[in-house]
Amino acid sequence: MKDLFISHATEDKKDFVRPLAERLKRAGVDVWYDEYSISAGDSISASIDKGLIECNYGLVVISPDFLKKKWTEYELRSLLSKEVNQGKKIIPIWHNVDYETVASRSLYLADKKALSSSNGINQLTDEIIRIVRPDIINSFALKNISRRMSANGKKEKHLPSELKIGEIVHKEIPKYIVLASKMISSAFPGVTNLKDMVDNFARDYDYDGEFLLWCVITSAYLDTVYEIGKLPDETQMHEMMYALLGLSLGNSTWLEEANLSETTKLKLGNAYRNNAQMLFDISNKAIES
Repeated sequence: MKDLFISHATEDKKDFVRPLAERLKRAGVDVWYDEYSISAGDSISASIDKGLIECNYGLVVISPDFLKKKWTEYELRSLLSKEVNQGKKIIPIWHNVDYETVASRSLYLADKKALSSSNGINQLTDEIIRIVRPDIINSFALKNISRRMSANGKKEKHLPSELKIGEIVHKEIPKYIVLASKMISSAFPGVTNLKDMVDNFARDYDYDGEFLLWCVITSAYLDTVYEIGKLPDETQMHEMMYALLGLSLGNSTWLEEANLSETTKLKLGNAYRNNAQMLFDISNKAIES
């Protein structure tokens, strides 16, 4: 299945739709867009039908030109039918239109919360990704490292869904992220390194969110090592790291199946929960103040 079908008018391609499609594609979204998905000699109608069926979501760029077209009306009706049968599937973008204009064509569509092209390509990309591929937002380091550590076959079945690596979206990141990357890579030698951590943070739209999560993971690991009273060997470190990655992704099965003593598992699970709770309490106090 592709992530997103883009329904639009040809007139809106150059200045808006094409740049948006390219930005989404570079970020890792699997886009059905006619310039990518229809080759010379293909049946246009059959290709569009196939795209409509195989995409999880439909992005509808509603503009004055869109509202005049017959092809766009066909695509819109197909997406509306899909939404009726499968739940929320349509993501409308209003492009140079207002409520009255959209309502004159479809009250249902006018009533749906829409994105606006006036927000700009970068913000729209972020908003769309949060709907169709939330795993892209802040999971690069977690998923990349979990894959790197998945040589053991019993753990492969627990890996997250396939991650499509997008472009580096932050050309510069704060120095505290670089310093944190150095500490994290030092805590887990052989698992990750400074360059990989920095690059992965730079790919995250919300690098602060992943930074906080890695603070919890690293603190939980160091707390557990301190309680055990000795540094783990390489194999034990990998098992502990993998268990913590599972907890951070909401999968306690990784901890249960880790090749660690029951005492270590208990200490590791408690350390993760305590550090996560500490972060939650600090965040709440910051919000209250």
